[in-house]
Amino acid sequence: MQNIFRDLEISRQIIELIRTAHSKIILASPTIEFWQQLNEEIALVINNQINVVVITQAHPDTNSNALDRLLDIGVTIRIVQNLTTSIYYNENIALLTSMNLKNPFNANFKEVAIQVSDHDSASEIYKYLNDLVVSSENYENQPAGDSDIPGFCIRCGDFITFSKNSPFCDDCHLKWSEDQNEEEKEQYCHKCGETFIQEWEVFSYSSPLCNVCS
Repeated sequence: MQNIFRDLEISRQIIELIRTAHSKIILASPTIEFWQQLNEEIALVINNQINVVVITQAHPDTNSNALDRLLDIGVTIRIVQNLTTSIYYNENIALLTSMNLKNPFNANFKEVAIQVSDHDSASEIYKYLNDLVVSSENYENQPAGDSDIPGFCIRCGDFITFSKNSPFCDDCHLKWSEDQNEEEKEQYCHKCGETFIQEWEVFSYSSPLCNVCS
């Protein structure tokens, strides 16, 4: 199913996308301006243990203040050079649009957005966003060091720091530590986040990578 939105309707849909998320939110926008309502909505979902990742370009003159405020409330921020697309995603829907993340009442631009909610299309968009995260840099615009490489929890798929010795998010690690079965079958590759694997491949604590990434 696809819906079309225009102008101020788009900002309302971005807020609704954040409010209806259950586990993860990815916001890709070439430029970002401070938007009070957006920050407040994001802070609420982060308090509810929802993972929020923002992908943007390095524009220190226009982005730094807005990005610093997002960092302060717990958003993970990744830098992708030459990013020109705006995509907003939660686990149920994706919004593909011409609108950057900005206060919609500060400008009078003409914008359009397509909302995608069918599972196959939304999954393809999620894979594309995962690829952006894997190839990104940290907010300071420095090449990712060993402690800054993005990864994925092998049980729930949330974004975490890559570490073969700790391939779970905090919540999933707590559950796994109850029996510490290093061969228990998990769902995601720790490095690329893919879930589709060959029959002979099994993700686990002892083997957290797919054949492509190992």
